Amino acid sequence: MSSKGVTDSVTDVTDIVRNGERQRRHRERHKEYVEQLEVENTALKGAVLALKVRIADLEKKPTVSVVLKSSATFDVFWECYPKRDGENPKKPAKVKFERLVNAGVDPEDIIVGAQRYARQTMDKEPKFICQAITWLNQERWKDENWVAEPQISPAQFAAQLRQQVEEDHYGDRRQQSDDDLFDAKFSGPGNLRRY
Repeated sequence: MSSKGVTDSVTDVTDIVRNGERQRRHRERHKEYVEQLEVENTALKGAVLALKVRIADLEKKPTVSVVLKSSATFDVFWECYPKRDGENPKKPAKVKFERLVNAGVDPEDIIVGAQRYARQTMDKEPKFICQAITWLNQERWKDENWVAEPQISPAQFAAQLRQQVEEDHYGDRRQQSDDDLFDAKFSGPGNLRRY
């Protein structure tokens, strides 16, 4: 073997060792980099989890101020909603109203819808007026088939509605005389009606 061959062999061995050393250092740096990424990833996962918990807490709407606001606006809604013959349970309607407000529905929209419904049903028999809970469950305040009417405040509307109910309820009785009432109840000797 010539000296040139030995030198080439030594050079080759030296290159192999250097390359091996370079690869080892590269693997170590890569391993350190991967470990650092894993630490950062774990920290990010913790931050994301903390944000998800915070978002879930913020999405829970029933706060004291919202419940108090919805209770006060429910009273306005109840005054505006048309009165009906038969059952019209207030408590379930109030619970549904508060749930809708807590879900983000504007209570003013519901009240304005109740005003429109009351105007529409003024000429209807009270027994055909929908229960408030049904009206809220069916989201009828969103109905588009209403006639556009001028906006008034809920308090003004409630006062007008009360006045209309009083006129309808007492007006007919004030105009009829006692003789008219007697004739209406007894229309002949054999036709005694029971009231």
